[in-house]
Amino acid sequence: MARLPPDLLDLPAERGARLIARELLRRARSLSQRLGDGDDPDALHDFRVALRRLRSWTTAYRPYLGKSVPKRARKALRDLAEATNAGRDAEVHLAWIQQASQDLSPEHLGGAAWLTGRLEERRDQTYRGAVRTTAKLFGRVEPVLRGQLRRPASPGVDRFGAVTASLLQAHTVGLQQRLEQIHGPADEPAIHAARIRAKRLRYLLEPLEHYREEAAALIQRLRGLQDLLGELHDLHVLAAELAKPRAPAAARAGLAALLERAGAREADRFAVLRPEWLVSGAGEFFPRAQGLAQSLLAAGPAREIEHKYLLRAVPPELQGAAGVEIHQGWLPGAALQERLRVMCGLDGEHYYRCVKAGTGLDRLELEEETTKELFEALWPLTEGRRVAKRRYHRRERDLTWEIDQFRDRDLVLAEVEVPAVRRRVQLPAWLKPLVVREVTGEPEYVNLNLAR
Repeated sequence: MARLPPDLLDLPAERGARLIARELLRRARSLSQRLGDGDDPDALHDFRVALRRLRSWTTAYRPYLGKSVPKRARKALRDLAEATNAGRDAEVHLAWIQQASQDLSPEHLGGAAWLTGRLEERRDQTYRGAVRTTAKLFGRVEPVLRGQLRRPASPGVDRFGAVTASLLQAHTVGLQQRLEQIHGPADEPAIHAARIRAKRLRYLLEPLEHYREEAAALIQRLRGLQDLLGELHDLHVLAAELAKPRAPAAARAGLAALLERAGAREADRFAVLRPEWLVSGAGEFFPRAQGLAQSLLAAGPAREIEHKYLLRAVPPELQGAAGVEIHQGWLPGAALQERLRVMCGLDGEHYYRCVKAGTGLDRLELEEETTKELFEALWPLTEGRRVAKRRYHRRERDLTWEIDQFRDRDLVLAEVEVPAVRRRVQLPAWLKPLVVREVTGEPEYVNLNLAR
């Protein structure tokens, strides 16, 4: 995407998301001009892929694109992407049958010929008029979408890089969870869900290829995963076709032979998938993907975007769990508030200095680890401005929840840091029953005001 600006990652999230959506739309428009060209058999396929990229992108960044991708346009993109699914499946299955039939015995060739005829008819019925209809519908929606995406973007406070990092983290965790649900080649729903997740993660990474070197290797790995999962999915769909009970008697032996070969191919593909991606076979892919997300977050100004909730008690799931003892205090100051903190956990003691500025959800935060000697020299200056608490951590998808149980009062707070102001927070099931209300920005629950 050579048309993207060099400072894309530092742009406001809405502007960055719009720029890429416009580039994806431009590419789809260019490919749509090839539709109807009888000498270009790949035109429809390439156009479908471009639409999938555009639709996946507008879905992922929907909170930031807002009205620039109206509901009618989203529906049109969905209809366009799905219009030729049956024809595409038929094409893939026809290619597989042609390859698998090369050394079939004569008594089995009848079954292959019968199924080939059915699939060719289905493909032709799906594609008949589909090119004209698809081009016509896209021709109506494209100018509207292009105009909306060119409207001035709101200034916004979220960096495009930080928002993208959040999406990468969520999609990486989602892919990992879907892969963990695959236990064998017959786990069709899990394989299909993982395939979709891999595709969406790849589409998020592709615009970053010109900004982060590590993105290219991750994209290449995802292409290989998509190929494996895609072939397994296609074989599942084909197996249902081969097992049709209403096939004529003369075709059944051939269909059974093809079904056996499809099963063998499934086993072969799964034998490749298992060591490469399952049972800890993904190697460094997931740590590297998360590392890329972290680098995108670290590239911008150090900001703390945090939601805070008042709780009735510590969640039962965390009671008795290993926590961290925290003592923190504030040095004297009016305009500048500097915090000292010591954290005592299983890995020993760690000492920190931190300066925060601002109020509410989005604040500037600068923190560094310091020495025990410096901490002990400064700590007496915090007398009368201290808090003590025990902190529990629990990971929930791409977010880490911190539960603070204060030692010197009956108070329990939950905090979760998000990478973007517009990121919506869903309370986990284990926490939601204990939430009294959100207290983000309420002065009485700011740690500095709780100090004594």
